[in-house]
Amino acid sequence: MNVVFFVEDTYGPIFLENLLRFLRKESLIREDLLWEKPLKSPLNNKIERILRAKILDTDLDVAVILRDADGRNPEKVEMETLNLIRDASIRRLVRLIVLEDEIEEWACISFGYSLKGKKASRILKEKKGYSKEKGYVAISCCNSWRPIDKVNHRAELR
Repeated sequence: MNVVFFVEDTYGPIFLENLLRFLRKESLIREDLLWEKPLKSPLNNKIERILRAKILDTDLDVAVILRDADGRNPEKVEMETLNLIRDASIRRLVRLIVLEDEIEEWACISFGYSLKGKKASRILKEKKGYSKEKGYVAISCCNSWRPIDKVNHRAELR
């Protein structure tokens, strides 16, 4: 299965790449799952053109888009994203993962930190000296990863 991952922020790709490698090492994702380096995605009408190019260039089976809801309604974020992809032949390849707040939630949960209404990135900064620029969580969270189901997801990677 060939997959391309899109994340919306600058430091998301390195986090996701390390997470995928760790999940592979722990046999938590399919052995036949192939991916290229995760990409920072524009969340505008360019995403459809980028997806079309990826489909033409590779034997793409699935495109996974990860979105941070940043406290907004996850269903609304899902619809906003899917509405950017009008072509049905492209849209059928898209799986969307919407996190309630931000991707750093995965790291907090893997470390056993309670969010208690705080932003995950703030908790990581307080407890681990994390900043997105350092990419610290991308390495550290994978050392203590455990599967969670806190995300509203539609990806079928297992």
